[in-house]
Amino acid sequence: MSHPDERVNPFCRDEGHTMPNPPLKCLHPESCTCHVDVDHAGESYELFRTALNGVGTLQQTGLFVAVGGPTGCGKTSLVNRCAVWAQRHLEDKGVKTLPLNFSGLERDGQTIDRRVRKVGTRMYRAVSRNQQLVEGDLPQIDWTADLEELTFTLSTTMKPETALIVVAPPAERSSEVAGYWAATQRKMLVFSESADESLQRRKNEWKINEVAQPIYLRTGPLRPGDGAVFRNARINVPGLKKTFPDLAPDAIDALTGGQELSIGFVQTLLWKIYEHYKSNPWPTGDIVTLDDLTSFIAGELEGRAG
Repeated sequence: MSHPDERVNPFCRDEGHTMPNPPLKCLHPESCTCHVDVDHAGESYELFRTALNGVGTLQQTGLFVAVGGPTGCGKTSLVNRCAVWAQRHLEDKGVKTLPLNFSGLERDGQTIDRRVRKVGTRMYRAVSRNQQLVEGDLPQIDWTADLEELTFTLSTTMKPETALIVVAPPAERSSEVAGYWAATQRKMLVFSESADESLQRRKNEWKINEVAQPIYLRTGPLRPGDGAVFRNARINVPGLKKTFPDLAPDAIDALTGGQELSIGFVQTLLWKIYEHYKSNPWPTGDIVTLDDLTSFIAGELEGRAG
């Protein structure tokens, strides 16, 4: 039995985060356990890789990726997994890339048009500071111009073997996603995620973009068997010293009980309960069971009510 001070939480991120957030800058090999193929993430990831290979080159055809799904179901993790792979893939083909992550762009009560335009001005400033992407200086622009004008100017002045990989801020509504889609140009790979339930339905109403292809990816609640996949990815890591109690193989799937649970909820719950066991007596039999999970949830709810 390990001393409490030596215990670790297997549900903490490898990047050193203290909270169980999706990995934003995974630099590990393709076989890492940061990204777990649950809630349709695996099939969506493969669909993206097929789409990027299918466009030929971004220099001739841009690619826009819309990602939909409920809150907490891994959209951000999927976007960043795709973006990291795309950067490696393009660099291997001799394309100089500039990744731009605007996912943390503040809202502050801004209108959709203002926020979309702000993404454009920040893109423009970032490219202007990177002499490896453009020949000379970018032309002077009207900083009140809309996103389409800004991205068109960038696309036409960037060097041939260059590309932008842009992660847009999470969109509150499908109309904001449509704004990023309309502005996607050649030499650009643009990701936009939204929990708006109308996104998949309304994507067919978007304005036609003749220079970029669109693709729609989705995530969703945990499916039968996803709980075991997630458990194995976090608990059964080759070479990982056993400094934490085991998790019953069927505990997560049993917890759902037919309910739709997000990977975000499950990951946060397990992170909390394993933080508890870092400084408290381990569970009976050194294994976290369904009863342990439900008791912990009940205690959390009781604590909030108190």
